[in-house]
Amino acid sequence: MDRRFRYCFFLIISSFLVSYAQDAEEDSFYREDQFYFGVSYLVNESKAVSFNQEGLSGQFSLGFIRDFPLHRSGRLALGLGLGYERLGLRNNIRWNLEEAQPEFSYAQNPQPFSFQSLSLPVELRWRSSSLTKYAFWRVYGGMKWNRNWALKSEQQQLLSEWIPSAYLSVGYNTWNLQLAYTLKPLFAQSIVMEDEANIRLLSLGLVFYFF
Repeated sequence: MDRRFRYCFFLIISSFLVSYAQDAEEDSFYREDQFYFGVSYLVNESKAVSFNQEGLSGQFSLGFIRDFPLHRSGRLALGLGLGYERLGLRNNIRWNLEEAQPEFSYAQNPQPFSFQSLSLPVELRWRSSSLTKYAFWRVYGGMKWNRNWALKSEQQQLLSEWIPSAYLSVGYNTWNLQLAYTLKPLFAQSIVMEDEANIRLLSLGLVFYFF
């Protein structure tokens, strides 16, 4: 576990503990603390002419976001979270990991590649809720930082260790649409030297929020 990961993890946990220790009598600053889970379709984006997405790529996510109200109305807040994601990609990239330097080629058959992440989201939240209104419109947007692990240990060297993403969630009550885009290539630059052959991920899906 590297130093940056330990620092981010400590910051999130400390924020939770400090927030829960605050006086709960200030009703005007109500919170929308909530668990979430989501499912998304992943679009593998690459500039390489020979690259193809083969079959269905998907993502599953779950986690908790702590709410920090920024206004007495409770409608504007900052959210800090901790989550887990699992992603499965299907495209025509084939990796040769037997060499000292991993090599890739394009194959005719789908080549599955799976990995998981610890997600650290930070978001600005607007909602039309109140102390007595529990079904409401919401617009949540922000950034998340994902610490990635390949499901197969020999593929770990291929992944970028940290990948930031920008995302936006819009919806009513439990049902919400979410759009996210990675701001850094999926594979480590030291592995894939040709920038046009690298991959970024666009996810389109549903996220469900629960108290």
